[in-house]
Amino acid sequence: MTAAGGAGSIAAARRSGGRLWLGAEGVADDTLTAVVLAAGAGRRFGGPSKVWRLLDGRPLWWWSLEAFGDLAAAGVLVVAPPRLEEAQELLGVWSRRAGFPVTVVAGGAERWESSRAGVAEVRTAYCAIHDAARPCVTGALVARVFAAARLTGAAVPVVTPADTVKVVADGRVVGTVPRVRAGLAQTPQIFRTDWIRRALAEVEGTVTDDAELLERRGLPVAAVPGDPENRKITVPEDWLWLERHWAARHQGGGTDADRAGT
Repeated sequence: MTAAGGAGSIAAARRSGGRLWLGAEGVADDTLTAVVLAAGAGRRFGGPSKVWRLLDGRPLWWWSLEAFGDLAAAGVLVVAPPRLEEAQELLGVWSRRAGFPVTVVAGGAERWESSRAGVAEVRTAYCAIHDAARPCVTGALVARVFAAARLTGAAVPVVTPADTVKVVADGRVVGTVPRVRAGLAQTPQIFRTDWIRRALAEVEGTVTDDAELLERRGLPVAAVPGDPENRKITVPEDWLWLERHWAARHQGGGTDADRAGT
């Protein structure tokens, strides 16, 4: 699969010394679009989609979008096709509170397909791809990752694992990853839009992480200290943690929906 337009494929770019990708002229502006992925089935969570479960009066995906309010010029919400109209209706009521215009698009069966659908709508120099199931992301973390991406072209937040990481093959431990070299990736992952758009146009094999697409091509991806509280809600136990954390985080100030003015 080749990239759209007349720029040619990633392979051609690498043969030409990477000029298509890295460009000596750099990126002229630093505008950002937040692409929030809310199309996953959430099978490990069980029951209805976790990203549509209400937290403080809003679906989980809303809080992930809201975190970008001070930095993003636009947003794209990627949802499962059956929820497309519902999301559009809700954002018709709430979008003025997001702080930027939000487009809603249908995602695909695979995560990378949803990323590609979202990035296709981006018109800014940079885009952040963020899991809707990480509603505790803070504006401060977004700002750190964005600052690094503007310098490098791409950046991801990572946290150091508390446990030792082993390499396992066929039921046997075959190696140990030094903890100083291990990092657990979070989102938002922020990229030059032209880089990630071309990478998503040429996906090969299984992909669980957007930054991996650039890593495969030898492009620089900065590692930024993540936030342990930027936890992905994956299983029911995570939701119990989220309710306790959310209550403590907003204790005494009413609901966030109240503070948003709705």
